[in-house]
Amino acid sequence: MNHFPGQDSTAAVRLYRRLCCLLAGYIMPVLVLTTLLLYPFSEATANGARPPKLHPALRTIGVWVPEINGRLDVVIWYPTTRAPGLVQLDGWTVKASRNARIAQGKYPIILVSHDAAASRMSNHDLAASLAQKGFIVAIPTHPGDNIDDTSVLYRAELLLYRPRHIILALEALLASPELGHLADESRIGLLGIGSGSATMLQIAGAVPEFGNMHAYCASRPLEDPFCTPWAQTNFPFIEEAIARYAGSGVSFTPDIGSFAPPSPEEAAYAREALTAPAQIPPSSPGDPAGDAAPPISEQREKNTAAPDPATLLGARGSSPRVVRAVALMTPGLGPLFTARSLAPVTQPLVIVAAENDTRYPVDRNAGMLRKILPHIPGFFLAEGCSFADLQAPCPDDAAQPLRQSCASPNPAAMELRKQRSLFLSQFFQQALGSPALLEE
Repeated sequence: MNHFPGQDSTAAVRLYRRLCCLLAGYIMPVLVLTTLLLYPFSEATANGARPPKLHPALRTIGVWVPEINGRLDVVIWYPTTRAPGLVQLDGWTVKASRNARIAQGKYPIILVSHDAAASRMSNHDLAASLAQKGFIVAIPTHPGDNIDDTSVLYRAELLLYRPRHIILALEALLASPELGHLADESRIGLLGIGSGSATMLQIAGAVPEFGNMHAYCASRPLEDPFCTPWAQTNFPFIEEAIARYAGSGVSFTPDIGSFAPPSPEEAAYAREALTAPAQIPPSSPGDPAGDAAPPISEQREKNTAAPDPATLLGARGSSPRVVRAVALMTPGLGPLFTARSLAPVTQPLVIVAAENDTRYPVDRNAGMLRKILPHIPGFFLAEGCSFADLQAPCPDDAAQPLRQSCASPNPAAMELRKQRSLFLSQFFQQALGSPALLEE
């Protein structure tokens, strides 16, 4: 029997009914369940309940050091949900929020040590980028080695005290009622910039060997502040002081997790350091040593004494603090270290170098460290860049000495700084883990 269009058959009706039963009995419940499961997420997106966009914020903290009649000034960068504005600090204008409420979460910590004769703001663009990615970043201005005060720049105390400044900055962060409870001290990263790389290698376990600096400076690096004639005249005094400290058991590699009280010998040498005059010949206009002096602001007469380790170090209990990653950017003072002295550095470590770095030449600093450090998962070479190109952009009214250590408005360098920030943030995210965001 033939059937024409529009004419039903019994078999066709039965098939249609079966399909309807299948849809009602099996497929529809699955669709309903899927809709119910996905609905909260779609509603959360519509209501903005998903993790909000993070922005950089900053807060300043001061740690008083009576022995120098001054403070250790620290800037803390952290993530916030408040939209940024313009903030002025230490002569720099930055895009951030000041004293904004921190976004609720548990954040890894990155401690930063700046270059010689620099400051806590010398790499503010990198710090802001890391904060926006979900890190809390603490940067002290090193007393006695900054743009306004270089009283310990060419003394053994530089190697002794700089790591202690980093520890004090960490403790100030953890003690902060606004930020400390959201800082995860079990996930700490170290970032050393310029000569600050030596500081972070010391904290990571490396032991500096100053005797190597003679041969390094004989190769005449063009702009290294530690190889100027002015600096080299102080080498014998530095070596003598380091030998005395080492002979008394003073450690140049402080434990970031716990400290014992300073020994009587350490306290005695600290008191001696406070009263001993700095063995640095004064520079004067027309003096060859003065012409080769490092790019620093005018020397200040006050507060020239170095802080006492007996004050900076107190008794510490057990601590969960763990350094899990180290990064070095345009590293300096590389000749202070050998394969033997770097053997204790076991954390994952990356290096960012500037191809045309005349301050800390790559072959004798970043390149040399790359060869002898045991755990280097990454090396970023900024081609065509100078040391200054990878630092924060210069303020509009920056004086000439500062312009030797900050970036000019070069579009190519700006792009490389973005790549530098991305490289470092990805490394720290892999090594420290992502932030644990909490509901507001």
